[in-house]
Amino acid sequence: LGATQTLERGADSMVAQMIRGPWADLDDETIMAECRVLLNAGFETTAHSLAFACGLFAAHPPAASRVAAEALSAHHGGWKELQEQGLERLLDGAPAGAFAESLRLFPLAAGLGGEA
Repeated sequence: LGATQTLERGADSMVAQMIRGPWADLDDETIMAECRVLLNAGFETTAHSLAFACGLFAAHPPAASRVAAEALSAHHGGWKELQEQGLERLLDGAPAGAFAESLRLFPLAAGLGGEA
């Protein structure tokens, strides 16, 4: 399969939407290069974000304990069975707030703003 051909399973993926839109005139090789850039950029930013958050958790054990307790209570019966309500609690509660604070203190694009 060429990059411009999508499988039914991924028809609504970001890449499939880009192929139908802004990337419509690109050849397969260029599309694959763009996908590699997106994958690498996502990997690096995620790794750095998690590293900074872990550093803050190490420096503030009570906050780390609160986030861990809330994360554990959000899943019933294991991570594979994370229910929608549990996911909403993770996204609205202490875990999301902790990561938002980490991003505020250590922005990945420091020149774009944010104050500590």
